Amino acid sequence: MLLYKKTTRKLIMAETTLPILLSIRRKLPELSGNFRNIAEQILKSPESVLNERVSDLAKRSRCDSAQVIRLCQKFGFDGFSSLKNRIMEDFLKQRRTLESQIPAKGNSFDQLKRKFADEFTRTVNDTLNEIDEAQIGAAAGHISRSRLILISGFGSSGLVARDLQTKLLRLGFTALFLDDAEILRSMCATLTAEDLFIAISFSGSTKYLLDDVAVARKNGTAVIGLTSYPDSPLAAASTLTLLTTADEQQLRLGAMVSVVAQYLVVDILISYLAKQDRERTEERIISIYRKSVSGENA
Repeated sequence: MLLYKKTTRKLIMAETTLPILLSIRRKLPELSGNFRNIAEQILKSPESVLNERVSDLAKRSRCDSAQVIRLCQKFGFDGFSSLKNRIMEDFLKQRRTLESQIPAKGNSFDQLKRKFADEFTRTVNDTLNEIDEAQIGAAAGHISRSRLILISGFGSSGLVARDLQTKLLRLGFTALFLDDAEILRSMCATLTAEDLFIAISFSGSTKYLLDDVAVARKNGTAVIGLTSYPDSPLAAASTLTLLTTADEQQLRLGAMVSVVAQYLVVDILISYLAKQDRERTEERIISIYRKSVSGENA
């Protein structure tokens, strides 16, 4: 179904942007007055919007129909019907994605294994296509120059953040992982231009993380964002963005293969850092191993 009629360029934009409800939520702070009221009503009950006329939404938002149309146009649609079509398409796409993640009862174990192997392969290849040496080199430069490296992520991204901390410590860097929102906020307030904040979020829209990124940037701290969305708030707020596979689905059975992409970027970054000072890295790893075997503190 084509949502845009005017140019091929607009059609391409429609196919590559975030799901429309996520886009509206992301842009909400930039809206004011009746435009914000309309957006809030859409987010509050998107299912109701699908069955409404433009006058119905205008009434709920306490504004006139023309303002509803203008808000639709702000998001690149030619009218209210096009917006409803996009919401419905996103719902159907997300539903199909969720259904595809749950194996059918009749699937054999071999089919189950092959399904995940194919997903992992696609995710790895897509992520490798997003990452280049210049990005990894720039990230390594920030890490090498930093006094303290603060790392954070919530949910499944927190597992990746903790793994990154462990690997940086083994290379001799001063790294700290935090996933407590209050402590993280306090820590970000103490960061300086000599420090680095690495924020990991699949969607790039985790509110706690975005608030802390803003605090860090205000202090002059460089921020590296690891996300799957190049046009996400995290990507926009970061000094440097490392992208994983650009999967736009928001309904997921679990972290599944998205975490694989994050671990892949982390391992490439760590390997790049280790390569820069190979002898020191080998000495450090051997020292940690010997102390762990002997029971000493590394």
